[in-house]
Amino acid sequence: MTTPNLVSHDKKQIRKNMWLMEGLIWSVIMFLIMEVATPYAEDQPYELKKLLTMGLVWLGVGLIYGLLMKLVRKKWG
Repeated sequence: MTTPNLVSHDKKQIRKNMWLMEGLIWSVIMFLIMEVATPYAEDQPYELKKLLTMGLVWLGVGLIYGLLMKLVRKKWG
């Protein structure tokens, strides 16, 4: 009797959800650069409402980016 290969199954599950992690990481990096570092470099004050709004925008854009990368890799990868 053979045992199921749990490591292989976990790697497949990780690869399946990698687009999600890629999109989230990309959105956090872009948020930090565009909404935190740029105003800091230009000596502009931070506005909480703008940071929260743009955080949600970058989150959505990052998820779209991750999904598009998944589709591109599936087609040409």
